[in-house]
Amino acid sequence: MHQALTVGTPSLGALSKINEDKAITGIKNLFKAVSMYFDNILPDGKAEVIAVELLSKYEYRSLRLEDLVVICKNLKESDVFKITPARILREIKKYSDNREKLAIQLSKQSSDIAKQSVNYQLEARLQKHFKSAPNANRLASKRNSVSNKFK
Repeated sequence: MHQALTVGTPSLGALSKINEDKAITGIKNLFKAVSMYFDNILPDGKAEVIAVELLSKYEYRSLRLEDLVVICKNLKESDVFKITPARILREIKKYSDNREKLAIQLSKQSSDIAKQSVNYQLEARLQKHFKSAPNANRLASKRNSVSNKFK
């Protein structure tokens, strides 16, 4: 799930903007392929209902194809013998909630790391803008000499 969250591929919403028919066909084929592991194979109509539901709900449009692959693996490894669109949508909802919690956790971790390394970020910005770096060093040395004089 962590890898699917951090990958740089476009989301389902972005894919549907490029070509909605191909996005629906890809999602439909993915869930039909997973249904072959179960007693019944999803018909085209039911698989298309799932694909349209994914593309129509705002909370699911941010999912990527990698996320759908993880969802399919979870379905395949579950203890369910019959697969239905409702079961797939429940699994998608559960995955989406877990993904949201993981994204919040990763955001908090990166925020904590950024708070600890403010000096590192400032130094990197100063080095990036090479024209201001010598002036900044001069100002720092002047500030140190002034503070040492008045101690």
